[in-house]
Amino acid sequence: MSRFWIVLPATALLLGISILVRGLNHDEGQYVGAIALMRHGWPYVDFAYLQTPLQPLVLSPLAFIPAGWLLLVARIANALFALGTIWLLGNALEGRAKPENILVALTALVCTEPFLWGASLARNDALPMLLLAGAVAALLRSLEEPKRIINLSIGGLLLGLAISTKISAAVPAAGALLFVLLRTPKFGVAALLAFCVSAIVGLMPSILLALTSPAQFRFDVFEYSLQAPAQWWSSVGRANMLEFPNRIARLLGFASEGVILIGLLAAALDRRRSDDCLLLELMVIGGAIGSYMPEPAYPQYLIPVLPVLVPRFALALDNLGYRWRRPMIALTMVSCALGLQYSVHLAIRAWEHGSSLVAAVTQARRAARIAAGRSVITLSPEVIAGGDTNLDRRFATGPFLYRTFGPLSADALRFGYSPNWQRIARDLDSRPPGLILIGGEAQPHPHHPDGLDGALVRWAKTRGYKAVPLGKQGFILFVQGRILTDGHSLFLPFVERPNVRNGSKAVTRSSG
Repeated sequence: MSRFWIVLPATALLLGISILVRGLNHDEGQYVGAIALMRHGWPYVDFAYLQTPLQPLVLSPLAFIPAGWLLLVARIANALFALGTIWLLGNALEGRAKPENILVALTALVCTEPFLWGASLARNDALPMLLLAGAVAALLRSLEEPKRIINLSIGGLLLGLAISTKISAAVPAAGALLFVLLRTPKFGVAALLAFCVSAIVGLMPSILLALTSPAQFRFDVFEYSLQAPAQWWSSVGRANMLEFPNRIARLLGFASEGVILIGLLAAALDRRRSDDCLLLELMVIGGAIGSYMPEPAYPQYLIPVLPVLVPRFALALDNLGYRWRRPMIALTMVSCALGLQYSVHLAIRAWEHGSSLVAAVTQARRAARIAAGRSVITLSPEVIAGGDTNLDRRFATGPFLYRTFGPLSADALRFGYSPNWQRIARDLDSRPPGLILIGGEAQPHPHHPDGLDGALVRWAKTRGYKAVPLGKQGFILFVQGRILTDGHSLFLPFVERPNVRNGSKAVTRSSG
């Protein structure tokens, strides 16, 4: 790695800037909330978690970090996972590709918007990317005779762990399994068994929690994901987001920003046939299929392609003749510029208006002081979840279960999860919270002219809660009874505010 070590500090600097300038994203809520709630229980058993469970288990030591700072540290953890991905891929390629081509491939990865997205937000994209990169490195080493079974075992284990972090990793993992099956005559049955058994060991976090709470696990990981997107996007009049042409066009647009399209083009032009190329190509195909499966299309769904496409791109650059190599480098530079344009836009906006992350930390610290340990419900857990706040576990998923209806919401209630928007008043009357944080879900929709937060605001106003604006981002605390701030108690008059549309520059949305 010594000949291209500069990629790591450059990536660290870019990710640090990206973390600071990216606005709050409501996808972050369930991940930050799940980390905080690990102080009190387990995913599925004690609170809803709409993914496979490894990320909150791994990051559970962060559960005691105070509100606001937890969001920041969770973002930093993902940036570290991304740096680990760069390091693993660089080491895996050393000796397999020319240093200059490794440098080009890794630089193109760093300039890929889906990579920056997953590495800068408090989601669950960067940890499976790291685990897939480790699996690729181990499987490439297994192509050499020494320690083949050990390396296949490590690769299988890491693939299983990646699936236990995010289920979309199963599709590139299936490509690796197909490769091992095709090469069983060469590797031997013992190597195949070692790979499969190790993968099962990596799946154990998911298997154990699935056995502990089978109905909840099935609902959270499978039923919700299969039904909720179509229900939501149809209900808000945007069912076209789920149609094939729209999804493909969006994925191609995201793929044009960085390494993805240029890497696929280089691989298509490379005619060399070898075991390392076949392994990577099967996993790339799996990752590409996996990127299409979630509905609708968003940048993060392309992330499982990255750890396998980058080494394939480096190998392809090695094998392309002079005729193709110079145009390919030029196209790579254009792709890198496209991949960085959104980060540049965010940096300019943050320079002009301030960092929304810094504002969020400030607001979270004030909210935690006012809450003083009382229960908080919110559709924006990323703003309030932390070791010094008492987040109501029914609202661990933020808006995602709250906005469902029909059988999905009935199942959520049956498992003790979030009440939906249609029966929120009934459920809050039976168990009133100490505080309600609103402001992150004020965008109007056909079913929700005042936004998803609207029903919470109406309930709080009619029950005598006092409104405390937290800052310029539009977040408001509705507080029952006495308000504590800076160690002193006081009573505030009710503050009437117009509906917060929160299309402010500080808040961004990703997956609806």
